[in-house]
Amino acid sequence: MLKKISCDFENFTEVKAMLQEAIAWLGGCDILVHTAANMLVKDPLSLDESDWRRALSVNLLSPYFCIQGAMPALMDSPAGRIILFGSGAGKSGGLGPNLTYGASKGGILAMTFNLARELAKTKVTVNCLVPGPIDGPLMREFGPDVYNKALAKHPMGRFAMASELVPPTLFLASEEAAHITGEALDVNGGYFTD
Repeated sequence: MLKKISCDFENFTEVKAMLQEAIAWLGGCDILVHTAANMLVKDPLSLDESDWRRALSVNLLSPYFCIQGAMPALMDSPAGRIILFGSGAGKSGGLGPNLTYGASKGGILAMTFNLARELAKTKVTVNCLVPGPIDGPLMREFGPDVYNKALAKHPMGRFAMASELVPPTLFLASEEAAHITGEALDVNGGYFTD
């Protein structure tokens, strides 16, 4: 039987309560995947405190508090896995005026690398998927000019579909990935290379 639990990712009390309810319902936690994101398309010099607070809360702090809350259960698991979602914007600065998104996703990369090293002794792995542009409503928020320029620049001639992030997520959650930690796995069809 499925159970839906929701929370406001800007409210860390709700985030922690949601996580504890989920762990109690599931009877533990083997894999934590954090995909929630907030992307604001706005002139970088006109951002206000609420813009920064929203992006940092959803994109950087909520994953941290989910990890913090899940660690006891993850350490009890024979195969604890943490999989975060970064973005090519965290490496490149983004495609357009989305400074808060790129900055917070850069923070996800740093969090991945630090926690992978610090948690290695617990046998819980920490990895990050780094998607490029995804075909969907967020890309269209940039408007047709940025969207079409980005699409024309893409080596595969198309953006990824959200479903194409599922197989690499499943791999990082698998037994085969038990010795992979601290990896930022690019899933972008060659859009960003490093």
